[in-house]
Amino acid sequence: MIYAKKKDAFTLMEIMIAIVIMGILATLAGPALMRKMKQVRMNTTLSTMASLKSALNDYREDTGHFPSYEEGELEALVKRPKTVKNWDGPYLEGKETIPQDKWGNDFIYNIGPKIKHKNIYKYYEIISEGDETDTKGEELHMGQ
Repeated sequence: MIYAKKKDAFTLMEIMIAIVIMGILATLAGPALMRKMKQVRMNTTLSTMASLKSALNDYREDTGHFPSYEEGELEALVKRPKTVKNWDGPYLEGKETIPQDKWGNDFIYNIGPKIKHKNIYKYYEIISEGDETDTKGEELHMGQ
């Protein structure tokens, strides 16, 4: 009697079942993974915004005011403005430029009205527009 050796291989049916199972797992795990990735981006952006807030407070402590539009806004944290005395920066450790949020956008820096009879600002606001493709349109705000 001649016996044929059985080859070690997967059948087409086994491969198709494995692909269907992987598809079901990807369908179930995909949205949860995307939510987690969004949360990580938000947390990282909030951490960057906290660093900017700390740097702005250090800048104010040294110069007596928050950076104005004329001084270069947030750029004044890493490059000395020509008109500012007592600048003791750069105020962002190890940075030569202002970091962006985790979606690749520049932070928006708004400053409040000037204090009457002085050329200084009372407060500021840092905004990250977040993900422009996000239908909820969440923005992150931080300020003083």
